[in-house]
Amino acid sequence: MIDIIMLGGGTVEDEGLRREAGVNCKSLIPLAGRPMVEHVLAAFRGTPGVGRIALVGPPALREVVRPGLADVILAEGATRAENLYRGIDALPGSGRMLLATADTPLLTPAMIGDLLEHAPDCDICYPYVARETVLRRFGEREWVFIKLRDAALTGSSMALFRPAAFRQLRPLVEQVIGAHREHWKVAGMFGLLFLLRARYGWITVPEIERHVSKVVKLDCRGYCSPYAELAFDVDHPGDLPVAREWMG
Repeated sequence: MIDIIMLGGGTVEDEGLRREAGVNCKSLIPLAGRPMVEHVLAAFRGTPGVGRIALVGPPALREVVRPGLADVILAEGATRAENLYRGIDALPGSGRMLLATADTPLLTPAMIGDLLEHAPDCDICYPYVARETVLRRFGEREWVFIKLRDAALTGSSMALFRPAAFRQLRPLVEQVIGAHREHWKVAGMFGLLFLLRARYGWITVPEIERHVSKVVKLDCRGYCSPYAELAFDVDHPGDLPVAREWMG
């Protein structure tokens, strides 16, 4: 069984999205008559192989999240990294966990199940989606792709990990999460040559896996999901109509 840590806190940073949504917390954005976080929780709760779910966010979550969707709802801390480790501490005895966010409302149990079934069994696994998969599904949306020698891809807001690995690497994990969406800043944490090779596309996915694993002394790999929805999160005003359309 995989335990889930869902980050449901933080404020809506985009002013246009805040006006469109009418709320300050992204996880509380209404979609199809329910707060967005409930759609995401329901997808995980309906996935075979999912165990306990810890939701970390503002106090309002306790008032709006239906009973049974989360096993524990925790108050958020000052940073996303602190929220992650609060979730880890709240689910003792877990062998493997999945970090997720509450702003990915198009996820379904089938998509999550594919990840749990096919992602490599390693210390840390980062799911991503190929450019062609994303554009085939959401061609009208603006995307940021990382171009490598063997692929063009975009990342997800997820990570599969063994708790012991994240505890061992806590200072690095905090830096990576703190550099949210600053891909080249993250790459620079693994060396200047690695940064240059990644920045100019002189590297492949397997080479990245081997280098990161060597630096952190753990087995770190990626998983290319066939589902573009893993990479779709609600960040901008234009994302809300897309989410509403696909959710019917």
